[in-house]
Amino acid sequence: MRHETIGAIRTAQNWIGGGSFGPRDAEYIPPAPEDVRDLLEDLVNFCARTDLTSVALAALAHAQFEVIHPFVDGNGRVGRALLQQLLVSRSGLEAPVPVSVPWSRDTDRYVNGIRAFRNGDADSWFLFASWSVIEAVDWMKQMAGGVQELLDQMRSRIETRGKSVAAKVIDDLPHYPVVDTQTVAERYEVTPQTAHEALLRLSEAEILVERPLARRRKGRPRRVFAATELFELLSEQ
Repeated sequence: MRHETIGAIRTAQNWIGGGSFGPRDAEYIPPAPEDVRDLLEDLVNFCARTDLTSVALAALAHAQFEVIHPFVDGNGRVGRALLQQLLVSRSGLEAPVPVSVPWSRDTDRYVNGIRAFRNGDADSWFLFASWSVIEAVDWMKQMAGGVQELLDQMRSRIETRGKSVAAKVIDDLPHYPVVDTQTVAERYEVTPQTAHEALLRLSEAEILVERPLARRRKGRPRRVFAATELFELLSEQ
């Protein structure tokens, strides 16, 4: 993808499926490029409505964005970001709801839902999207329990006194899963030596894994400590 197309509304016809030389046998042909701007303005106005629930507004806005398909690339990512922004802002949530998790588990259901919306069956899409939010919340609850269990296991591997630096690092791993000496020293207001010693203890207890961080400049690579077990847990779906 060329740099000039990033973030720019498309000026050429695109299509989904079929061949790369033309829209013949394409699964879907989005609106003509000259109509895209007006359609986006209409979508913006729709997103400002206050007579719909947050889930209904977010689900319908996402589907309509995908129908418009306004960019050359990245429409799926931007469409999901739009859905999340509407859910968070309209529902007063502290964090996004990972609807991509149930969608990724059954991509056929997602594609069929968008296809139904394109064909005028908004109810089927809305039902699927609503269940996706419920499934995503259930996944969040399960994941929160798994993270807490993992942190408890980590604490059992090392002796910590009260609010020692090592204990604080473990407590904050969900927020800061990758740390280094400098950031730990600044975050907990301790000396770099104290911070490094705490990280070494956590590494010896196999709570953190020390790794080099690639650098563009020549010289010794920066060393970071990562909670690899936490990443593995969060990557499970």
